[in-house]
Amino acid sequence: MTVDNELSSGASQLSQISTIMKAPLVEGETRYILARSWYRKWSAACATDAGEQTDKEFPDVTMADVGPIDNTPLVVPNSPYNDLVKAPIENQDAVFVPQDG
Repeated sequence: MTVDNELSSGASQLSQISTIMKAPLVEGETRYILARSWYRKWSAACATDAGEQTDKEFPDVTMADVGPIDNTPLVVPNSPYNDLVKAPIENQDAVFVPQDG
């Protein structure tokens, strides 16, 4: 994703990613696995940036609070190869973001 002035706001980022994620999975397509807990925090911060509140777990989170992507809930601790704890279930453990996102 190319970040320009239009996409610099959290609201714009959330809008673009939400649209892209509605597309069905396509065989051979590359998607990235993100821990749902981190994604929820990020999307709540984007909503806050837009002047909305959508997640009661993160009522006042801002983009500055989000930090880098954190997939530790999905990975075996101290695994040299970042082995997954289990096969992630979409929208329960993880979200699958298309490469274009």
